[in-house]
Amino acid sequence: MIRRAPMKRTRMRRVGKKGRARSKRLEAVRPALEARSGGRCEIPWCRTSKRPLDPHHLIRRSQGGSDDPASNLVYLCRGDHDRLDLPVTSPRHLRAERFQDDLGRWFALFVDGALVQPVPLAVPLAVPEGKT
Repeated sequence: MIRRAPMKRTRMRRVGKKGRARSKRLEAVRPALEARSGGRCEIPWCRTSKRPLDPHHLIRRSQGGSDDPASNLVYLCRGDHDRLDLPVTSPRHLRAERFQDDLGRWFALFVDGALVQPVPLAVPLAVPEGKT
């Protein structure tokens, strides 16, 4: 017999065994994240496209981070999202930070051991056909 983890009841929503709950406030920014990422994990070396994607705050909301996709949110697969939550002492730990360049553009900086990769957080503007 398989024993499943009990569902906890919080004040506002049900939370599963991983502690994640779909947030209604993030549903409004999902289309912008989907357009920017093309429906794939935003970590450049991630090759999985079949996993569900989750928004991740580069600066946690409890530390003053916002729900702005152009400065604080990235779209990650569950595997990479879990790696961000690992302790720093873990060999599989993935670190993500944000920084702003001299022109005011925001980037997410992913650090995985020796790999360091910046990813722009601005959603590309659609150019109408025929106009360049």
